[in-house]
Amino acid sequence: MDKITLDGEVTSASCSFDARRDMGRILIAAMPYYDVEQRRFESNSATQKIVMREVDKLKTGDIPDWLITAVKKEYRQNNTLRFEEGAGKIQSLLQCYIYGLPTDRIFTDNDAIQSLTKEDIQRIAKKYFNTQHLTVSFDEGEIKPNKLAKPKIKPLDMPKGVETEYAKQFRQLPEGAVKETYMDLNDVQISQLDENIRLHYTPNTKNNIFTLTLRYGVGTKKIPMLEYSVALMNTAGMMPDVDPQSFRRRLSELGGRIAYGVSDSYLTIQILGEDEHMEEICKLVNMQILMPKLDKKQLDAFKGQELNSRFMLKKMHSVWGDALLEYVLYGKESRFLDVVPFMDIYDMDELRLFTDFQEATKYALDVHYCGTHSPAEVQAALPLQDGVKPSTSPEIRDRQTYTESQIFFLPDSKVQQATIYFYFNGQPYNITDDVLREAFNQYFSGGFTGVVMDEIRTKRSMAYTAYGIMQGAALPGKKGCFMGYIGTQSDKVVEAVSTFRHILDSLPQAPERMEGLKSSLRQEHQANKPSMRSKSLVYEAWRRVGYTDDPARVNKAALEALTWDQLLNYYQQNIQTQPITIVIMGDPKLIDMKELKKIAKVKKVSNATLFAPIDFD
Repeated sequence: MDKITLDGEVTSASCSFDARRDMGRILIAAMPYYDVEQRRFESNSATQKIVMREVDKLKTGDIPDWLITAVKKEYRQNNTLRFEEGAGKIQSLLQCYIYGLPTDRIFTDNDAIQSLTKEDIQRIAKKYFNTQHLTVSFDEGEIKPNKLAKPKIKPLDMPKGVETEYAKQFRQLPEGAVKETYMDLNDVQISQLDENIRLHYTPNTKNNIFTLTLRYGVGTKKIPMLEYSVALMNTAGMMPDVDPQSFRRRLSELGGRIAYGVSDSYLTIQILGEDEHMEEICKLVNMQILMPKLDKKQLDAFKGQELNSRFMLKKMHSVWGDALLEYVLYGKESRFLDVVPFMDIYDMDELRLFTDFQEATKYALDVHYCGTHSPAEVQAALPLQDGVKPSTSPEIRDRQTYTESQIFFLPDSKVQQATIYFYFNGQPYNITDDVLREAFNQYFSGGFTGVVMDEIRTKRSMAYTAYGIMQGAALPGKKGCFMGYIGTQSDKVVEAVSTFRHILDSLPQAPERMEGLKSSLRQEHQANKPSMRSKSLVYEAWRRVGYTDDPARVNKAALEALTWDQLLNYYQQNIQTQPITIVIMGDPKLIDMKELKKIAKVKKVSNATLFAPIDFD
């Protein structure tokens, strides 16, 4: 599937395996190629023929040997990475339990994969890729929603101070002592290679696989077209004559992988491979970074994807709630409004995207390496430049502040479920408030034990899900905010909003929960430790907000001394009586608008306001 995408025969293609205990399924998906000159997509039937042609190659054994070797190598690497941390080991055991497999399979999987032959692949392909398959084609249309009447349910009067027999038995289970551990920020060695270039070095003590992340301090906020440059780089070859498929082959033969990415703030290049080939892998990647061979057919495919995406966004009701929230939070800086005009994308060429990519690589560079090579060896393998520009990243959009409570309402009669958000801007972020903020979030929104789920779902069966948390910020001094959510039926909107507001204004008080709450936070602090490979990025984020040591150790004394009065005071100072902005998308025929207007002033928002127009002029 990668080949027909890289060759530009289709816009995109993928294959996935959905395993089940009794019966699973293999899903092959593809999007037709977009012809820029004629401004139309190829037919679904033509695309199906291209895909099935590749499927038939599996049955006939028309598979290059290097590809089979590369797949085996990637599988072995993924298995090695999975077993680095406890979560991966537990997940593997869980899979054995779910499918009724012996647990020793975990240790024999690699050998089984490595022993597979081309004949094995042919046999399996003939068995499962036969004529008994279902072809599904997606066209435009509307689904008639199946709307259920609101059931008449009286709120439960939950008993207090009473334990069930199960709870009593559960409390009698033996408890093991949790050994407290803390991260040492000195585990990551930071070297200043140049004024604006730093190497974050983490030794790999577990295996021979290295990861190398190049993070340049600029993103789409400063270079909007960088999004498309990165997309093209992920399908690029190498000058003068190495096509994308050949480049991927060279990389695969070395056991290497590469992925280009971009955000508002950073351009990232992620490289993975085995340490014995690090120098060769980096040399190959460096050559591609400097001399990429960009393909016009790939560029046309991205134009088609972008056009399709922009058309579909306005038709995807599931996205409208997110677009409404972005509009309320950021106004014209909403991600759905602040976009590159489509005609600029339509007119862009490979040279423009190459120029933007090269410009991005001239910004400040943070290198995050985890492996067995020395810092000096890593430095020698890097694509370093002189005179790189300083970075202003991370780029953080400032949210809008509303001085009075109000409701932004997007009418949508097609949705099955109403979407409700609650928002207000908070105070400038300071790490000294972290313990109080975490404690409030745990009390207010800690799963089914939190106030929100207890009052709205458990007692009243009013919503499928609900939460409300105070969020921090990525930089000191930037404002945090309160963000809440309810997903419910449209005919329950008024009652759900009223209940949520009442909880915010008059917090139900249960000081007896404090010890359990503190215990939960202690466990959370001990459980939330960065992995070996993510240490350097996590440590950098901690330092950015003001920590010089593990937050769990810094905040331990404050957590142990935490009292109910402190939590209550935090709520009163930061949450209670704040003007709340309520964002609602739902069916106006089922929402009592008169009652809704009694809660706060209602401002209706048109769907056309939320998305940038597609201009072909």
